[in-house]
Amino acid sequence: MGWIHLRKLFFKEIGVDMGSAYTRIGTKERGIVLCEPTVVAVQLESGRPAAIGREALELIRYAPEQYKSVYPVKNGLITDCSLVSQMTKGFLRKAFAGKDGLMHSMAGTFSVPCELSDQDYAAWEYCATMSGIRKVRFVEESLAAALSEGWDVYRPYGRMAVSLGAGDIRAAVMTFSGIAACGRREAGGAYLDGLIAKYISDTYGLQVSSLTAERIKLALGAQGCGEAEMHILGKPQEQNGAREVLLHPAEMAGVLQMMYEEILAVILQLFSEISPELLSDIAQEGILLYGGNALLYGLQAYLQEKTELPVRIAENPLQAVAKGACIAGYCDTHPLQSWMA
Repeated sequence: MGWIHLRKLFFKEIGVDMGSAYTRIGTKERGIVLCEPTVVAVQLESGRPAAIGREALELIRYAPEQYKSVYPVKNGLITDCSLVSQMTKGFLRKAFAGKDGLMHSMAGTFSVPCELSDQDYAAWEYCATMSGIRKVRFVEESLAAALSEGWDVYRPYGRMAVSLGAGDIRAAVMTFSGIAACGRREAGGAYLDGLIAKYISDTYGLQVSSLTAERIKLALGAQGCGEAEMHILGKPQEQNGAREVLLHPAEMAGVLQMMYEEILAVILQLFSEISPELLSDIAQEGILLYGGNALLYGLQAYLQEKTELPVRIAENPLQAVAKGACIAGYCDTHPLQSWMA
């Protein structure tokens, strides 16, 4: 009996996608069971963690003088191992109703970006086991997204997937259940939020928070919101109080264009690094977009025009990686970097 079959008998398989902004946990049977912000509220006086996820954001919102927000994962890398361990354990308790017996029999498949070092893998393995997960394995996130879309990643056939999350833009070319080439640029959702805040400042002389910039992105930049308008409140740069302005979708065109150009640059750079055979395969299959920014208005059409290739958006771009990690945990042979706890 193979190792995967033994895992199925003695362990509860879960998939974990811990991104810079959100963490999603799921199982193959139940789908996504948890989606929470990847944030910890830390007491300023003691330095101890006080809350995680949405509860952390609420705590910081109402008592900013007592707590600070810490995002312990950035672009797939752990910046604070202790906080990641405690946060993961808390998320598992939330997702599975605090059943300690179930937690001690968990086997987790974590999605990770390409080109992690051995030290990075070891850090993830350590944090996962400290959170209570007994057996830990990894799947590259673009392969996880491909699995969730039903792609056969084991064929000797080139495919491209582009991650458009909060932290950065990552593109990968897959073949033979492995990564043939990958590239990244630190211009994710947070970068777009910064562009929006700068536009509001330059155009209206108002300062807006990153949360307000994100709301503008979701309201005016998302697919299907091309006719929406939005009232926002901001702080005048040279006055006290607040002032309201009305934003129109057309105003976001220039900002979105800058983001689209960053995404295109990553894709074209990767095209220059792969073989003609792989590029020919991609031309037939197309490019897969996943992550929250895959839903930006007009992005799919823009990339299709510039690359002259078919471009598709994952069926559920926000959950694609987590669902793929769940699937990967049940595969007898799949592209996993394995660390046995």
